[in-house]
Amino acid sequence: MYSAFNDIRDINCFLCNFYMDEDFLEAILKQDYLLCSDKLDIDNLQHYLDESKKRNYKYRDRIDKILLKEMRITQEK
Repeated sequence: MYSAFNDIRDINCFLCNFYMDEDFLEAILKQDYLLCSDKLDIDNLQHYLDESKKRNYKYRDRIDKILLKEMRITQEK
């Protein structure tokens, strides 16, 4: 299930509803890049992950790697 997550809006929605776990973060890390249609989604994800790093030392390394991933903005038609 997690392997389908590469859209930042979906990732944000999942994190807001279910928080994060190791398997979810690993699935995101396996993606070549992350997609979104709005820069605001990128900003929201980065802010959420930055805040999560402060509270959750266990996932700090994975969160840092996610923040370094390429994030592409797509054009919705």
